[in-house]
Amino acid sequence: MSATAAGSDRRAEIIATGARLFAERGIAHTSIRDIGDAAGILGGSLYHHFRSKDDLVDLIHRGSTSALDQLYRDALSGTDNAAEQFVAMVHASFEMFDRYPEATVIYMNDRQYLAARPRFDYLRTAEERHHKLWRSVVVRGVRSGVFRPDLDAELTSRLVQDAVWITGRRWVRTSRARRSIDELAGATSKILLGGLTG
Repeated sequence: MSATAAGSDRRAEIIATGARLFAERGIAHTSIRDIGDAAGILGGSLYHHFRSKDDLVDLIHRGSTSALDQLYRDALSGTDNAAEQFVAMVHASFEMFDRYPEATVIYMNDRQYLAARPRFDYLRTAEERHHKLWRSVVVRGVRSGVFRPDLDAELTSRLVQDAVWITGRRWVRTSRARRSIDELAGATSKILLGGLTG
């Protein structure tokens, strides 16, 4: 293995270790030394790979945010039917939770930490971008007669978005080994669609 490949593998290992510790303990309660100890290297050596703890947090979230953007684009491009788009959006969310479980937990548990640092403003921007996609599905569903006509698109889309994320965080923490993303996305879609169409 080349030195470049070894360095890349080591960097990936550090990122994975940091993500696990941040998810378990929280960002504020995890130090660079903690990450170094868990990865089996001196804390000071980590600065060869990352300038600060927030650099590591940034890498974790940029990857998951980019992935979710693509998953939502794919979900909306497959059909024009609002109900089918809704189901695809729910499934895309759980797909992201499955690929990036630690990022999901960190984002949900450390929102105050992230919101207090301007370098993470892109997460708030991404959240609003994703909300607009959810809202567009609700609006399309109401206009096409697929969803109930009395729905408030803004309130409904925010409630749906929150419900999906809270369910996802719980699944990542407790039942990931027992239920597949297909099972949970299907059950979540069925319950939420009942409120939109009933």
